[in-house]
Amino acid sequence: MTDPIVPRKTPRQARARASVEAILEAAARILEAEGLDRLNTNRVAERAGVSIGTLYQYFPTKEAILAEILRAERQRLLEDVRRATEGAEGFEDGLARLIEAAIAHQLGRPALSRALEYLDGALPLEAETQALNAAILEQVAGFLARDGVARPEESARDLTAALRGMIDAAGLAGETDQQVLRARALRLVRGYLGMGGGVSPSTATPPAPSSRATSRGHSAPRTPLRIFEAQRRGAAGAPLASGGHFRPLQKLWMRVQASSSTESEVA
Repeated sequence: MTDPIVPRKTPRQARARASVEAILEAAARILEAEGLDRLNTNRVAERAGVSIGTLYQYFPTKEAILAEILRAERQRLLEDVRRATEGAEGFEDGLARLIEAAIAHQLGRPALSRALEYLDGALPLEAETQALNAAILEQVAGFLARDGVARPEESARDLTAALRGMIDAAGLAGETDQQVLRARALRLVRGYLGMGGGVSPSTATPPAPSSRATSRGHSAPRTPLRIFEAQRRGAAGAPLASGGHFRPLQKLWMRVQASSSTESEVA
């Protein structure tokens, strides 16, 4: 039996590849302009300028088309993250490139991004989603580790969750100024890494979970609270308590609250 979300075959010749690309772009434009309810294979074929027979040579269902759009966007994001982490000229340049890649992925075509966020949960792509997340975390953690950031895997998880929360909130709020968003995102990342005041990430070691600041001269600790506060300042009015994109931030915030309550009782 044919898998309803897997292409029937891979185009080999240039003409066939052009037809498949036209089909995918036509479907993406329908999603952007009219939404998922208005998308069907006949309309996609008409918009792409191909026959319905040609479309069905490659895609058994509209879900297969949608899944392939999602795969292509994910692959572009992963490639951009790899270029950012492996081709950077120093740590600051790498951070800027990572933020640029994340914002471009979400706000380059915001209507399409919102549709794909929904499809990510609606289509049976859990294994592919997990593989993508693992690959991105591996790239970011490796980048952080090369510059001496302590606990790079943990920091990579925190930063990717925080950046996604901030950028998704900006998209949902209808923001279009990518330069302003980049500046806010960079403040978030630098604050989390304790880089305020020119502190380098290799010298700003995050404290153990139970440690507390003892001197005003110390860099601000890298705690989930810093993420929450920066995200709150950067996306004022965003629905922080709603939507799956904010669950990682909510969990981090709950951990901070629980830790703060315990420390107060001990003190």
